Order: sequence, then C-alpha cells, then structure tokens
Amino acid sequence: MKVDYEKITEALRKDGYVICPHFISEEKLQALRNDLQERFDEGDFHKAGIGKGDAYQIKQEIRGDWVSWWELTKLQPIQQEVYQALDELKVVFNRHLFVGINYLEMHYAVYPSGKFYRKHLDSFQGSDRRRISFVLYLNQEWQEGHGGELRMYLQDRQVKDIKPEGGTLVCFISSELYHEVLPTIQTRYSLTGWMRHDRLEDMLLNH
Repeated sequence: MKVDYEKITEALRKDGYVICPHFISEEKLQALRNDLQERFDEGDFHKAGIGKGDAYQIKQEIRGDWVSWWELTKLQPIQQEVYQALDELKVVFNRHLFVGINYLEMHYAVYPSGKFYRKHLDSFQGSDRRRISFVLYLNQEWQEGHGGELRMYLQDRQVKDIKPEGGTLVCFISSELYHEVLPTIQTRYSLTGWMRHDRLEDMLLNH
C-alpha cells in the first residue's frame, strides 16, 4: 500500500495528530514482531522510567512498560526498511511544516497485562528537541476489550481513544498533545519514537 505522505502532513498540521492505518504491510508487521520477540527472549528489554539525567526514575505507578532501544548504526534489515519509511515521512514534515527534524530515536515497547502510562507530554521541561512523536503498533488481532488504547487529550476538552491495531501509525506534536496509554488486558506491542531537532554534539552522543 502506497503511503500518502502529504495527506498525513496536512492532517498533522490541521489537527495536531494523524492516524495512518496500514502504514506497514502484514509481512513487515510480522517481521518486526519476530524481531521484538527475539530481543525480549534474549533479555534485551528493561523497565521504562520517567525523566532524564539525574531526574530519571522507575515509577510503576506512572508507567509500566518495558523498552528496548534501536541502535541506528546496527539495524536489522526489517528495521532498516521501517526506519527508511519513517525517515521519508520526516523529510516531508520538514518540507511542509518547517519543523527542523534531523534525528530519529525509537524503541520497542511492551506493556504486559494490567500495565499503563499515565497522562503526560513527550517533551521534557525546558526542551523542544522532540518535535513529533510516533507510535507504530505491532499487535495482531487486537479486539475490543483488550484495552491499551492511546488516549489523546485534544482541544476543547475533547478526548480521542485509538485502538492499538497492528500496522497503524499515529503521529502527534510532542510539545502540545497530552496523552496516556490506558491499562491493557492483553500484552501490547509497539515501536515508539520521536522525530527530533538535535545539535550535532547531541546526535553524536545518541550514536
């Protein structure tokens, strides 16, 4: 399925978020799931925390997911394909939204049954480096009642819940859109990341 990047960009500009069903094929979805599962089985995940630097803390009452960061210099073939698709989207965002994105960071995320992530913003206080957040869902046959929806808090006190269906990509403005992950009943899988504007020295540190 061909991705309409400009349509995605216009929706992001207008609403502050965009939902893209079938961003990747079933074949790529399965390949990413296999890669995630292999990493998980090898113990390449750790409990996620909140804050950064000296303020970093593990607080299960706020978020309960496990994460495994992608090393962009050591991508597997399927990771490289998905990274390329996201990088193409980055180029379009820069061209039409003038957001100055020059770096992508991302990790696999696994929410075991009963886990969640309370309402938050993706931008750290005093920093605007995260420009656009994205979540690519890697679940299969997700059903009503499985929980784990992404709840977004929109303008005028509106709330939108997005079911984490496999292959769906959600993008939103990192500094503007409060959101949370509702408690999940089934184990929930995703690739989560940020399109960033970083200084050269920050990019070298991230590598």
